[in-house]
Amino acid sequence: MTLEPFMDEQRKTLRNRLAAASLVLAGLCPLLFACAATPRIPLGRSLDGSKPLPPLAFRQYAVNLREIPATGRIAVPFSFWNRSNQPIEILKLDPSCGCLAPKLLGDRKSYIPGSQGMFEVHVETARETPGPQLYTVDVNYTDGQTTHTDQLTFRLTVPERNVIVTPPELYFYQLSEKPLTSEIRVTDHRGKNLNVVEAISMTPYVSLEIKPKEQSADSSSTPITVSVAGRVPAGSQTSYVTIRTDDPDFPVIKVPVFLQGKPNAIQLTSGTAVESTNAEQRNPTPTAAEKGP
Repeated sequence: MTLEPFMDEQRKTLRNRLAAASLVLAGLCPLLFACAATPRIPLGRSLDGSKPLPPLAFRQYAVNLREIPATGRIAVPFSFWNRSNQPIEILKLDPSCGCLAPKLLGDRKSYIPGSQGMFEVHVETARETPGPQLYTVDVNYTDGQTTHTDQLTFRLTVPERNVIVTPPELYFYQLSEKPLTSEIRVTDHRGKNLNVVEAISMTPYVSLEIKPKEQSADSSSTPITVSVAGRVPAGSQTSYVTIRTDDPDFPVIKVPVFLQGKPNAIQLTSGTAVESTNAEQRNPTPTAAEKGP
């Protein structure tokens, strides 16, 4: 018996294995060359732990109330504390909408190290458009050396219309001595008998008159005439119209009123002061402006 067939089979198997090893080595060559060309493994980006934290720390920076109940007013609180070793002073609470009217607890503005504080914003649901809403409040403060700004956000979903107030805000630009008038309208889409029992102005320069309620097939609406006196102080001021109703879900509704009085004089670029009455002859007197939601 000869061993030649057996040896041929062994040689064939060896050739197959060598061919397979050559293919594997060829596939690994790019990786081997890359490893040889890399002097060391790249280091990750170092983290800078020396950057100081802001002086104020807030309990929560974002609030999501989701869908709110059909009530007249929603209050959103934000609490904070001074975690620095320096006293801080709140300079301004700047909301994305003036209707929010943020207010510091106790009107306190200065906070020593370790002390706590809180402010609230309020949403009058009757003045908001139904659907998802996003609001922000920029908290501007200083530690005596640096001015900081922290932005807080909150979301909510206003349910479908039931009681609405239009417009949600009133703007008056009183640049003459002629009285200005506009209108607020409280509309109830629920089919209930809501009545406006009182409307109060927080400034003597704005007067109010409740008109008779208007009834339709699916809603009722009460107009309120808002009048601004011909003479108001120079500069800008913010006030509110407080509307009281006999409805337990909407007992009080507040509407912001922004009033701009004419300046005492207008300064021209040449440096010559001209009395406002002369400037009015060149510029028509604007009427009350109403801002939508």
